[in-house]
Amino acid sequence: MKNLSPYIIILISTTLSSNGFADWVKVAKGLEGETFYIDFQKITKKNGYVFFWNLSDYLKQASCFESDLGQDKHHETLSTKVYYKGDCRMLRYKILNYSWHKKPMGKGIGLSDNLPDKDWTHPPYSSSAETILKTVCKFATNL
Repeated sequence: MKNLSPYIIILISTTLSSNGFADWVKVAKGLEGETFYIDFQKITKKNGYVFFWNLSDYLKQASCFESDLGQDKHHETLSTKVYYKGDCRMLRYKILNYSWHKKPMGKGIGLSDNLPDKDWTHPPYSSSAETILKTVCKFATNL
């Protein structure tokens, strides 16, 4: 039993540090009332890129089709969590992981898309996406 204690502690600390217990900070508001959050504690830099989580919370349920994920169901979502790879020098990003949730603030079981984008995306000028990426890049200069 004593030999299991370190494993249990690691399991608990890994679980508590997962995205479900993130410290989300509001960084932008969308045109349709959606709110965008970043977990600044999980921002990392590697090989000149910045990696970060974004949470989008919607006022009313948005629709997505699971057929994009190889399934044929309709899914209503109140929030999404997205893991990004950002290029601050070129102001562009790739989505590495995307999950849709039926409850606000990324709660509940979510559908996940773990297929990273192949191409870079430049956020539209003055968009919420641009605000989010610029905020993350500014923060990352101090990492």
